[in-house]
Amino acid sequence: MEYNNLPPMERFMAKVSIILNSFNQDEYFETAIKSVLKQTYKDFELIISENGSTDNTKNIMYKYASNPIIKILDYKNNDVIGKRFNQAIKNSTGEFICFLYSDDFIDKNKILIQVKEFEKVSNEYGVIYSDVEIFNEYSKKNFKRKVIKCDGWSLKNQLEKIHIDGHIDMVSPMIKKECLIKHKFLENIFAEGEGILLRIAQDYKFKYIPYSLAYFRDTKFNRGKAIIQNLKFHYETLNILEKNLLNKNSNMINSLKMYRFYFTQNVAWGNLRANGDMSETEKIFSEIINLKNFKYFNSKTFILFIIKKFPKKIIEILNLFFDRLFNIKTNNIFIKNYGGKDR
Repeated sequence: MEYNNLPPMERFMAKVSIILNSFNQDEYFETAIKSVLKQTYKDFELIISENGSTDNTKNIMYKYASNPIIKILDYKNNDVIGKRFNQAIKNSTGEFICFLYSDDFIDKNKILIQVKEFEKVSNEYGVIYSDVEIFNEYSKKNFKRKVIKCDGWSLKNQLEKIHIDGHIDMVSPMIKKECLIKHKFLENIFAEGEGILLRIAQDYKFKYIPYSLAYFRDTKFNRGKAIIQNLKFHYETLNILEKNLLNKNSNMINSLKMYRFYFTQNVAWGNLRANGDMSETEKIFSEIINLKNFKYFNSKTFILFIIKKFPKKIIEILNLFFDRLFNIKTNNIFIKNYGGKDR
């Protein structure tokens, strides 16, 4: 069932559409909604795309059904996140789009600051993004996530430096709607995530602003931790990007190869650190170990090559040591299971 709480003719036109994707996060869901409703910038609509929750999420959502700035898209079944995003974009009226997940929340000035920034830049800019702070549910501590800092045409910079400087989290940007019309979310995989930003960067400029405007909640339920699935999903994005670059900008292919190497290596490392199946680590690592990629080898490459040969028990002890040393918890990572339909 799809339910929109206002008939189409009664809906107002908003400058900004905030799309909130929800699925079985009733513990945090209302905090996400309230963080949107507290925005100091008022010309916005909130579109809740409820993706088949089976907990108390729907009951919480309908508490807000009478609010005229909220549109509800209520789906009975859990389905591809990209499909849900595309449906919400189609139902949006805003010139700009922001995304939020039901376990995350945003600063009260996020929309105001990003709209004002768009007013300063040329029409070539399609994405304004900022810092994201991680709220760790285990340590109850906040820390700022590393993010690449771009201003202008940035695809090459992103491909070559994201593995060092950090990716752009999806709860951070404000994106021109036209970008998301031109580059729709993929619907042949369950979740494309931040990969769509690489495709957008082919045609639009990006700008980083130094504010912490979004908060990512680190819990055991984060689907971004389904590292094996996410590797497969992200490859779909990269395959499309490669095809586009071969047609339009072939001199960027070497940058894409570099990105693919470091992304794959980081997934192999993540699987190792999460005590995943060593055969998976071997399989992933073997995809990038060849003479063509030798120029990309770094210290992590050689450490991976050595440690993956250790007995599993030794690796588990090493991981426990590093978890305690850095006050992190890697065992909460979903190695394979994504928690949604796998297309």
